[in-house]
Amino acid sequence: MLICSRKQRLETLKKKLEGAANDVASNVMKEAALELRKAGNGDDIIQCGVSVDGAWQRRGNSSLNGCVSAISIDTGKILDIELMSKICRFCKKVTSANINNSHNCAKHTGSGGFCQYEATGAKLLLSPLRLPNIANKHYIVNRIGFEAS
Repeated sequence: MLICSRKQRLETLKKKLEGAANDVASNVMKEAALELRKAGNGDDIIQCGVSVDGAWQRRGNSSLNGCVSAISIDTGKILDIELMSKICRFCKKVTSANINNSHNCAKHTGSGGFCQYEATGAKLLLSPLRLPNIANKHYIVNRIGFEAS
């Protein structure tokens, strides 16, 4: 009973810490976007350079989890992050519970090459829905360099 109680307490603390970390990260990224807006001389749409970089949980292409971040070249601050995974937890639950699978799947499909993860993450991060009123004039992607069209 004591072990179970400790596990429950640990899970409760993990959830609280996760929520607090997500709130802080969200606020910091909003402040970075506002800083860009202030530097944009009052324009409706801000044109800025963005560097996109990714990281794996483990070294190599065998890792199941990673993240991609968009970093402002002007300020050096992170504007947004995208978590990438080869596993969708909702799909896993659906197959075990025989529930209708109608959701936006979070699973990254395709080859596990690191460069492809970064390119996919860049497409998701730099969409107008994620960073409204910020036009990314140039993309610089680690290991893949490409210009915005």
